[in-house]
Parts: sequence; C-alpha cells; structure tokens
Amino acid sequence: MDKIERINQRDIINAIENKFNKHEKLVTDSHPSYTAFAKTLGLEHVKFISKNHKAETGENVQYINNIANRLDAFINHNLKGVATKYLPLYTSYFAFIEKNILYIFNNKITSNTKVWDRFTNIEKMYERLIKTKSNI
Repeated sequence: MDKIERINQRDIINAIENKFNKHEKLVTDSHPSYTAFAKTLGLEHVKFISKNHKAETGENVQYINNIANRLDAFINHNLKGVATKYLPLYTSYFAFIEKNILYIFNNKITSNTKVWDRFTNIEKMYERLIKTKSNI
C-alpha cells in the first residue's frame, strides 16, 4: 500500500494558487509547505501551533474545521461513503446544499410560503443543475 504523504508547496500552488489576492491573509499551522507557498505568492502568513488551532493574534481555523467536519459527516453518514472519483461531485453537492440552506433560512423563511417545498426538493434542484450546467 502506498503511503499518503503531506502535501508540498507544489501541490498547494496547483490546487489554490489562483484563489488568493495579495490583500488576503493565509492562516495555517507552521508546516514549511505553507510558509513557502505564502512566500511565493507574497501573502501575509499567520502561523499557529496545530494543537491550539489558534494564532497568538487571534486568527483561528475553527470555521474551516467546522466545515470539514460537516462535509465528513455528510459523506460518511448521509451518503454512507462515496467513490473517490466522485468526490468532486459530492463536495459540490455539499456546497450547493449548504448555500441553499443558508439562503432559505436567512432570507426566505418568513417571507416565502414555499420554503419547505424548496428545502425538501434540494436534491431534485441539484440534479437539474448538474444536468443543465455540468460538462460532465
């Protein structure tokens, strides 16, 4: 069995290089790959000790950890696991559901009488989205 190794700077650059602008701050643990990535892109980099999940300046990754935990629960408990090749589709589905739930409950719950219908048909809406907008 192959060993899964920690990502390196090249992996990070390939995955998220175009997701940052020069005014954003990167908050990570102090692994050298993150430091090199931040330096390459000229980003401000705030580091923290992994076990603390929080930098001395107050920045933290609890919000990201919360999203990761919800995604993990969604995949492993709601979907009972998925094939790795379909992981991008399921993460997109998760993001779609999260966005719609927030939209429904923050903006429409009191003013729209069809909220429950929309909420209970999210899967059908996502299926329509994939069929009409996806290149897959």
